Amino acid sequence: EAGMPGLALAAEAFRRSGDPVRTAFAEKLLWNACEAMFAMQDACGGVVTHVNELSVQEGIGLGYRGDARDSSYNCDQMAEWMRGLVYATLYYRRRGGEDAKMHRLNAACLKTGNFLFANCREDSDGVPDVIRNYNLFLDGKGGVRRKAYHQEGRRCDVYQPRILAGLAYTAVALTACGEQVPTAWWSAFDASVAWMDRKMKPNGWFDWQCGDMVEGGCHTFLGNIYAGEGFFGAALADRMAGRAEQSSAALKASHKAYRYVTDDCYIRGNRYQYPLEFWVGPYIYWLFAEWERHVGPEPAFRDWLETLDRKWSVERKWDDFMRVPSMNCGRAENNGMLTVAILGYLGIKQMDEIGRPWTLLDFNGEGRWQNLKWGKVCAKTPAS
Repeated sequence: EAGMPGLALAAEAFRRSGDPVRTAFAEKLLWNACEAMFAMQDACGGVVTHVNELSVQEGIGLGYRGDARDSSYNCDQMAEWMRGLVYATLYYRRRGGEDAKMHRLNAACLKTGNFLFANCREDSDGVPDVIRNYNLFLDGKGGVRRKAYHQEGRRCDVYQPRILAGLAYTAVALTACGEQVPTAWWSAFDASVAWMDRKMKPNGWFDWQCGDMVEGGCHTFLGNIYAGEGFFGAALADRMAGRAEQSSAALKASHKAYRYVTDDCYIRGNRYQYPLEFWVGPYIYWLFAEWERHVGPEPAFRDWLETLDRKWSVERKWDDFMRVPSMNCGRAENNGMLTVAILGYLGIKQMDEIGRPWTLLDFNGEGRWQNLKWGKVCAKTPAS
């Protein structure tokens, strides 16, 4: 979910900068990560959440070993896996000459997407075919048992939009590569957008039933970032498929979800703005950049892009990146794939500085999807 877009954006920045050595290095890292993720996928299309590689390869320590995986899957984690791979797919599509990799990535995402689609839909509040978040378990008899996702005794929707995002961004990649999106997916996109839009409070708050306390209060921010991303992916996919009415509805919902984040988000009673931490900071940076490049200027999103950039590069003098002990904005001392997300911000910044700005859909100058434009989205959402 985090490292894959970071690596893809870094590779694209090096490629556009005319640096073949660093491009080749970033591409090697990117494909290595893709192969590691392919190994997470089971024959049914399910994707395991974690694997202890030392246990798998060397018999050291605890963890899943070969066919000892426990055949249990988390829907939102699988969808994150898909969405991460999509950034690699679109990189190879833009780069050209890597059709085999591109089609392998699409095939993997489609397989998991079909597994999700078959097992994570339900009628919700009178809306049929809504994508919801479940833990799935193979029953050993060819069937799948599912359990709705709960936190602290309540059904929790904070991660539900990620499933829509995984499916929708996969639809974007399939369409961009000239491959077929399963027809049945479109009705689930429409139903999920309608249900999620109805669920949001007037100010855009999505996972309100968890309040601003669960998991440290992060559900306010994360739930809406995920919702905005899921809506936006559906809007792009619909637009590319010529479904203008559905695309417009999804885009308006995305705007509302994102404006809650910029205008009215609180965590444990405190206003939450401009996260610098080396995951959610770059994550929101590329999401708002995607919006700006494909929809048009939005002052609230531009403010966040400029403020994050200024804080990292000017006010904090890049010290978070240098691991200066007194300047740790969060995860800055880590080496995990969440931290690799910071390459997404750096890649976008580099492409802007050389005058070759990044867009998610900009393939070899074809321009077919480069300038997807919508009319006026909507006015500022009301505060709570």
